Amino acid sequence: MKLLLPSLVFCALLGACSKKNNDPKIDPTWYTTPTNRLQLVVPSKYGPAQDSVAVIFRNPDAVKVRYHFLLRRYTGVNYVQIADDYTRLLNPKENQQINYSTLPTGQYVYGQDAIRLVLENADTKEVYGDFKLTTD
Repeated sequence: MKLLLPSLVFCALLGACSKKNNDPKIDPTWYTTPTNRLQLVVPSKYGPAQDSVAVIFRNPDAVKVRYHFLLRRYTGVNYVQIADDYTRLLNPKENQQINYSTLPTGQYVYGQDAIRLVLENADTKEVYGDFKLTTD
């Protein structure tokens, strides 16, 4: 039993540092969304400094779409890039939640930092915009 607890803690910490999909414990109502294609769910506008960012990507179109995105944390005019990644190919009306750890780039601090996301269609290269997902 003594070995089981440290193993579970290690697995939990290891899992927190990786890209994850579909965390059911996240409240998607924390921030209003600037577009019908995105929803920021973490960091919480109610919480202290955050170690993770979670974004829901939506496909409102009638055809399949795959997004390419740049996820950034801004402090003033300076930013660090959290992710340069793609969603899976999303069917019409399908959603995908992607979670990232911010530990490699530093914590998000509410009231000081901003989370922005540049979103484009991975196939057509149509840029949907550079969206500010938080208040700073």
